[in-house]
Amino acid sequence: MPKITKEETKQLEKKIEYIGLNLKNIPTFLKKNKITECYIPEEYSNSTYKVYRYIDVNDIQIFITTENVMTNIKNKCKSVKTIGQYLTNEELKDSFIQMIANMNIDKLNELENEQNKFDISYPYGISFKNALKWKVYYSSSSKKYFMLVSDSEKDNEAMFLLLKKQIQSNKEKIAIKIYIPIANEGYSENFLSNSQITEIENNLWFFTKKWPNVYEIVDIYGKRSMHIIGKTFVYDNVESYYKIFIKEPKEAIEKYELLKELFLIESNLKCEYHFNIKIDENGLFQIYLKDKELSLDYMDEFLNEQAEEKIDKTQELIDNIESLEIELGEKKQELYKKNEEFNYKQKQIVTFLHCKRTFLGRFKYFFKSNKKNKKINKLPQVQKVEVIPDDVIKEIYESKDFYYIEDLLAICNILIKYTKEFETKRSEIKNVTEKLEVLKQKIKNADLFISEIDSHRHSIFDFWKFTNKDLPNELTETQKNEKNEYTMKEERFNYMQDIEKLGKEMDNTQTDKLSKNEMDAIFVTKDYLNIINILCKNKIEKEEEIYINEVLENEKEKYVKQKSNQNIIYYDPKQKINIHIKEEKQDIMKDKYKILNFNLNMNVEGFKEEILKNKKILEKAYNKISVPYNIPVYSVLKNNQMGEWSLTDLSLQEEIKKDKSTNVDIIRYNVPKNSSALFYTNHVIYLNSQNDNNGNIKEKNVLLNLNEFDLSLRGKNKERVCIQNNNYESIVKTIKIYEYNLNTKRQKEDEN
Repeated sequence: MPKITKEETKQLEKKIEYIGLNLKNIPTFLKKNKITECYIPEEYSNSTYKVYRYIDVNDIQIFITTENVMTNIKNKCKSVKTIGQYLTNEELKDSFIQMIANMNIDKLNELENEQNKFDISYPYGISFKNALKWKVYYSSSSKKYFMLVSDSEKDNEAMFLLLKKQIQSNKEKIAIKIYIPIANEGYSENFLSNSQITEIENNLWFFTKKWPNVYEIVDIYGKRSMHIIGKTFVYDNVESYYKIFIKEPKEAIEKYELLKELFLIESNLKCEYHFNIKIDENGLFQIYLKDKELSLDYMDEFLNEQAEEKIDKTQELIDNIESLEIELGEKKQELYKKNEEFNYKQKQIVTFLHCKRTFLGRFKYFFKSNKKNKKINKLPQVQKVEVIPDDVIKEIYESKDFYYIEDLLAICNILIKYTKEFETKRSEIKNVTEKLEVLKQKIKNADLFISEIDSHRHSIFDFWKFTNKDLPNELTETQKNEKNEYTMKEERFNYMQDIEKLGKEMDNTQTDKLSKNEMDAIFVTKDYLNIINILCKNKIEKEEEIYINEVLENEKEKYVKQKSNQNIIYYDPKQKINIHIKEEKQDIMKDKYKILNFNLNMNVEGFKEEILKNKKILEKAYNKISVPYNIPVYSVLKNNQMGEWSLTDLSLQEEIKKDKSTNVDIIRYNVPKNSSALFYTNHVIYLNSQNDNNGNIKEKNVLLNLNEFDLSLRGKNKERVCIQNNNYESIVKTIKIYEYNLNTKRQKEDEN
């Protein structure tokens, strides 16, 4: 070992003392430690962490290898030694002391503080920030645990924390447990077999479209439990964690059977069933059909209810199909009659148009008999309704005490068949009805044309004059009786897919259409929307004046702090970087104080005047920008009292995270396409945005002037969402969403 300085010696002694190790008096338990077995199966993968457990520190042997970090684990196991061997062998002792010298006390403290959090309970998500640093393995043959580290590796704080705890435990004669993952320990299969766990993972992916993690936990009392952790969408783009917590094998089988049965139902009958994932007050997984929670105990009743409901629906459809068959036959007969009538009148008109071309033809047509000799061909017979075979009816309606999934699938498939037939008949009737309406109008026009011709046949001179005119082709002109039921196909905004596209489009649009002053006004008024809404009132209350004064005083404090920070120059002599070039490459946020002409001498009136000036600019800019498609935006209700101006967010997830309370009231505004709104894109926020080619909505905020809209409450929703508060804890929030449709007043006036 190379010579070390006094300072390095002092630091080394401090680290040795910190872990409680006395090199002159090596603890007996370290000397007695022997290598029992160090074996890891070849199929082991470093990413495999299925089991987390509380384990006594003395149940883990620490093995050190001379092999480097990159050597495979099998070869590392061939050269392992205990700490006792390292401390009693002079050659190896130097290596161990070097390991201590490389130890970082701050990192070791971080690991220890993390373990202190687990004294009460393990984290909601089971895994934790520094889990991968614990390289503890399980030997299935000796049924012992060992930690394997390399003496050439510098990041060995986990080993030294384990050693520190072992020394403390043996010295104080107390049991100390730590909570760590066991790298190669598989599922115990006490709850479910490996194949059943794989099936549960697949089924959960089907319902949530995200892969879950399945863990087994051995708690501080040695009791084993199973935890399934995953994510799902609970409302729009709101992503929530969920957990399935299983204490007993019976519970595991119930969850497995429930998910399996519901998967079979929805995967085979997507058009009939869609099960929803919800979160309870503890963040635990629930599955619903509409407003009813589903459980294995309820499945028998559920299958009976659904089977009987679908049977009744099928019977109703069959009855309706029979009625539609009769109606369709009658409509077709009427259509046939009208076609015959129209063809006869068409021949009359064609004869007239042909005769009027020549003198002789006109003369012959005038003296032609007016006697109608219309001949209608034999009408087609009404199509006989197809009778459903008795054996099919018996198959569908056979009464049973209990229905199984196979029964429900068969019943639903028959229902789907008759539903399609019903829709086909309705569509046919609609088409025939539309054809009838067109024919009736054509016949009406033809009658008018023929009546007009006949009205001029009382005099040869009048008829001659009439036939010389250019007549419109009344035969082919029909009034359009189309029902005004056209509904424009809604262009739905999908946050996950469309946010980048919307960002680029709005950044480019606002850069083209808005002046620098207008974009500055959008930027600066974001922090003062409450004041702007106060200034919009005819009368300002005393409390509101006090509020504006408090905001001004707070802004002065921030202004002084900003100025002092700007005067500090941070310089790192090791960095040879051209500062000016670096600044040019960075996005520099605009200075709101410069835009407001802010200074420490500004009084309340001057402050209000500057805000009002920017408000006027904002109003001028507002109607220059329109939304390219229908978008939903969100705002926390307590931060948005629905004043004239409202700052909203495209991401509901962000609004929920920003609010620290567990009960969050949210307003959702459905902003229609082509209505006005302003977006906080790069060029609004930054002086020299470097994202000119791919601009985006930097803060995903949208500014609305609610005075431009008529608001109508569309509905209310209540959901729970589980959010990870930090690396160790989660919080369940109840969110209430009040959904409003916005209708632009200009659009409404145009419609009127």
